[in-house]
Amino acid sequence: VVVLPEANSFKGGAGLLFGEIVGDATVSGCVSKGSIDVQTKTHPKNDDSALLYGVGGMVGRITTGAVSFVGCENYAFVNALQAGTPAGGLVGEPAGSASIQLHFEDCVNYGEVITFGVPSGEGNAHTGAGGILGEALGVHSPDSTFTFKNCANHGYIHANEACGRVA
Repeated sequence: VVVLPEANSFKGGAGLLFGEIVGDATVSGCVSKGSIDVQTKTHPKNDDSALLYGVGGMVGRITTGAVSFVGCENYAFVNALQAGTPAGGLVGEPAGSASIQLHFEDCVNYGEVITFGVPSGEGNAHTGAGGILGEALGVHSPDSTFTFKNCANHGYIHANEACGRVA
């Protein structure tokens, strides 16, 4: 079990374990605690040089591959107040043109997840939040799949547009 009390952030995605995963991976039995707090006033319509593409309690962004999360728990506070940044208890956002297979099994979010992005009509911003997965609007491959087995959310989830208990 890995317990991470402090946030590490990376360009592209920000997460307590990984900023971004590219390629196949299995994350098993991990626990994230602490907080990850992304607050900028950058508007993606005007300047995306500082834009993060997902904030998560474990992983900010996944761009390709088969990635499994098994028996993982998030207790961290996930705060994505940057314009247009999706946020999730475990994963902020899978995105890209390559095929992505995400599998979540026996995973639980207890942390608070918040994102306030750009309102509809003010740019190409995504503002989804979910207990396990923030959003999947950026996935462009028809071969991509997402599965959830025995997953739950017990944390407070808030977004100004799309909001889900699990995804």
